[in-house]
Amino acid sequence: LALCPLCAAKYKEFVKNDDEVAEELLNALMESGNLEIPLRLGEENPTLRFVETHYIDLHVALWGVPEEP
Repeated sequence: LALCPLCAAKYKEFVKNDDEVAEELLNALMESGNLEIPLRLGEENPTLRFVETHYIDLHVALWGVPEEP
């Protein structure tokens, strides 16, 4: 993820080192069609907000290009 320095430090401390939180983030990304993803970082409950292009790029990187209906 391309995050600002503060968010990157929080991600490293609270998400990357906690398998349960990392799984929650992945599930939220999979289930959300929204550009804002709720996240639990210790005592904080911030959201990750993506611009549409980056959100689409992240989905393609994780799950590939969606099939045409």
